[in-house]
Amino acid sequence: MANIGSFKKVGEGFEGEIVTLALQARNVRLVAETSRANDNAPNYRVYLGRVELGAAWTRRERQQIKRELKEALARCAAERHDETTPA
Repeated sequence: MANIGSFKKVGEGFEGEIVTLALQARNVRLVAETSRANDNAPNYRVYLGRVELGAAWTRRERQQIKRELKEALARCAAERHDETTPA
């Protein structure tokens, strides 16, 4: 995959530039979203000056996803066990 930008961490967000054949945008900011409505909401809003260009999400690592899945399965198994165990 081609690299079309470079960013530096600044506070809770990032600042940098996006450069392609059709676009040269400097002073691009990724501002951390502090009030996400749900887990699928973006982690960052992307701005060029005061104009919002879009949104960005952080990428979860496979190990984190596996751990979350394993924990969810363990909870389901425990709940199922509780339902089938006589009182």
